[in-house]
Amino acid sequence: MADYAGFQDYFCSRKRWIFSFTAVLLLANVADTLIKGLPYLETLGPVYYFWTVSCLVLSLAAIRINNWHFQAGFAILALLCELSFIVTAHLTVG
Repeated sequence: MADYAGFQDYFCSRKRWIFSFTAVLLLANVADTLIKGLPYLETLGPVYYFWTVSCLVLSLAAIRINNWHFQAGFAILALLCELSFIVTAHLTVG
């Protein structure tokens, strides 16, 4: 971290890699979901479609947008949505 002014500077220097990796992970998740079959995909409901498309678009936008508030807000929103999706999935299954 000695080469950077702080965490924000470090994050901004790596944002293209971070958000590209996020987009790749989303696409890998879609592939994994499709491998499990259409019945499984249908159980996830419209929230899965909305979240996946929204997160993919926001990830690609975050690569180009140089606004720290947008990127931090997106990261927090993504984390909260993923956690709620996990909790909701476990509640409906178990």
